[in-house]
Amino acid sequence: MWGSAGEIRPILVVEMWDSKAEFYQITTQYASKSEYIKSTNFKINDWTKAGFDKPSYPDTGVLVRFSLSSLKGEEPRGKLAPEDELKLLKFLKKQ
Repeated sequence: MWGSAGEIRPILVVEMWDSKAEFYQITTQYASKSEYIKSTNFKINDWTKAGFDKPSYPDTGVLVRFSLSSLKGEEPRGKLAPEDELKLLKFLKKQ
């Protein structure tokens, strides 16, 4: 989880090394987004296995780098299903 100004938001960690990591922020607000933002939001098909309680979309338009000491909130909840991992890789190659 990642947070600023007291708010904790879910993230999808892409890579970790030493004391740093890269991640995509995750949103559940897809329908109200612009067509451009929708084109950068990847739909997690098996969102329950990934630990979410409703459909969720990593925003692949911005890859965030951070220090692991910046993490707040809960321990990791879940993991992408192997099918979603493959679909995410294909999705990223198209961008």
